[in-house]
Amino acid sequence: MDLERFRGLIAIQERISKADGSLQSVLQAIVGEQSVMPQANGIVVELRDGDQLYYAAASGSSAELIGLRLPLNSSLSGMSILTGQPLQCDDSEVDSRVNRAACRRVGLRSMIVVPIPHHGSTMGVLKYHAPTPAAFTEEDMLIAHVMVGPIAVGFSNIAESDAHKASAELRSIVQLKEQFVSTVSHELRTPLTSIAGALALLTSSAVELPESARPLVEIASRNAGRLKRLVDDLLDIDRIDSGRLAYKIEETDLGSVLLDVVEQTSPFATEAGVRLTLDLPRYPVNAITDGDRLFQVVANLISNAAKFSPRGSTVCVELLPAVD
Repeated sequence: MDLERFRGLIAIQERISKADGSLQSVLQAIVGEQSVMPQANGIVVELRDGDQLYYAAASGSSAELIGLRLPLNSSLSGMSILTGQPLQCDDSEVDSRVNRAACRRVGLRSMIVVPIPHHGSTMGVLKYHAPTPAAFTEEDMLIAHVMVGPIAVGFSNIAESDAHKASAELRSIVQLKEQFVSTVSHELRTPLTSIAGALALLTSSAVELPESARPLVEIASRNAGRLKRLVDDLLDIDRIDSGRLAYKIEETDLGSVLLDVVEQTSPFATEAGVRLTLDLPRYPVNAITDGDRLFQVVANLISNAAKFSPRGSTVCVELLPAVD
C-alpha cells in the first residue's frame, strides 16, 4: 500500500478516537480524508431511509449534495443496499445501472460502493467516485471495506440515551412544524388571498389602468398567485401528514390543466435558460381526477425538468390520449 494512503488511514483513526464518538463525527472523519483514495473526486456516505437513500456525509464534488434524497431502486448505491454486495462501475457512460445525468452532475465517471452492515441488514453504502473511467482497483475496494468498519461500529455505539434524545428532538420538531403551519394558515394565507383578489380586480376590465402600469400589475398578480400556491402547498403537506387531505374528483379537461401549468412555469424555465413547448390534440381530452392536485403534480415535474435540463435545451410537454 502507498505510504500516503497508509498515513491517511492512521489520520482517520486518530480523528475518530479524538472525536465525541458520535456517528456523524465518524462519517466526517472518513469523507474528509481524501489521501486514502487520491484518485477520487468525491466521497459519499449514503444511508437508507425506507424506500429512499440520502446523502448523510459527502466531500469533493458531491459536498453540496448533503441531504439529497433518491429512490432506493434507481442507482448503483441502492442496488448495493438491496443486495448487500459491493459494486463497481468502471464507466458511467456505458453502465446501464447508473443514473447518467446524476453522474455527469458531479463529474463522476467511475465509482465503487461498499455496503454498511448493521445487525444483519444494510444501513447504507460508502461510495468513492472519480472523474476518469476504471479509476479503482481491487486494492481500492479492500480499503473501502476497511473504511466501512468504523461506520458500522458507529451505528452499534448509538446508546439508548441518544435514542431518547433523538425522540425528544423529533417531538420538538413536530411541535415547531405545527406552530409554523398554524402561523402560515392564519398570518399569511388570509392577507395573501386579499392581495391576490385585489390584484386580480386591477387586471380585469372593471378597472382602467394606464398601459405602462398594466404589465407591472400583471407580474405582481402572477407572483401573488404563486406565493399563495406555495402557502397552500405547505398546508397540503400538513393535511397529508394528518390524513385530512380532501380530493375533488370530477371530469377535468387535461389540455386546460397542462396549458395552465406551462403558462405558470414558463417564467421559471426562462430564468433557467430552458424553453417549454406544449403539444395538445385538436380535440378535448378529459379525465376523472382532481384538477388542482393534478396541476400540482405536473407543475412539479415540469419545474424539475426545467431545473435539471442544460441551458439552451427544450422541455417538450405533450398530451397523448390512451389508445384502447
